[in-house]
Amino acid sequence: MFSQARKSLWPQETPVAYESLRGAAPSDHKDDVKIETVAAEFNAQAVSRDMRTTVFRLRMATAVLSSLVVFMSLCWISREVSVLRVPVATQPAVSEPSGGLPYSTLTKTPEIFSPANVATEWKEVVFHNNFRQDRTKWQGPPNDDVDKAWEESYLGVGVIKIPKSDADRLPNQTLPIPGEDDGYIVGVEVFHQLHCLDLLRRHLYPDRYHNEKGMNAQQLKEYWIHLEHCIDNLRQTIMCYSDVSTIPWKIHEKAHREFPDAHTTHVCRDFDTLKEWMLDPVRHFPQEKYQLRVDALRAGAEP
Repeated sequence: MFSQARKSLWPQETPVAYESLRGAAPSDHKDDVKIETVAAEFNAQAVSRDMRTTVFRLRMATAVLSSLVVFMSLCWISREVSVLRVPVATQPAVSEPSGGLPYSTLTKTPEIFSPANVATEWKEVVFHNNFRQDRTKWQGPPNDDVDKAWEESYLGVGVIKIPKSDADRLPNQTLPIPGEDDGYIVGVEVFHQLHCLDLLRRHLYPDRYHNEKGMNAQQLKEYWIHLEHCIDNLRQTIMCYSDVSTIPWKIHEKAHREFPDAHTTHVCRDFDTLKEWMLDPVRHFPQEKYQLRVDALRAGAEP
């Protein structure tokens, strides 16, 4: 590079004065001194140009490097500021699961605001496979104990009263409660989903629950619309959360065959803690109580 720069700075033709001196016949000592002086000046000019070019290039490289450092610093500052400006409703959940469970910052996900977020506690749960002896109280042929287990999980639990400050932060606007100075009605999805699942369970046993017995045509139509709503609501829920917990394959000791093992490990919200929070008298407000308030308001408004 340096030789190319030197070549570009060197004149294509030798100066006439220098060439005339080179071609002149030998003369006295003064002529030799003139030749050496001209050559020295010429060489000094070329070296000076090379040095100026080198210094210029070094300065340019330093300027470019400095600009790159400044640009990268501004990008980092901009990213940090944008993180700080994320609205509260979409900030990633930063609380670690309870019980010292491993928690990767790469799995933090934004959450829509819910007043029930404050009741969220995490725990590690190994699912039942629900076959043979490994069953739960929600399984089996319907009886009073099974019905009680299902009803206690959602019936009269899923609706609460929240203050206006929380209602204003909801992604979907909700209604105020008649007769309350600072109360708004809102439901929590998990209890609605459990209601839907129980409705489907009961539909499997018409002899016990008499699902369609005594219904007229319109009631029967609405019943099936309700069933279809529940099926697709659960479908949307499953696809929305897209559980990526893994299912291992193991050797079945008795069958001596490979089977997927349904005893899968998950990190779950603590349902019992959430249910206890929902039933706190400060916020518990059953849907039936709300409907009575609405009916009374309408009755009073009528002439």
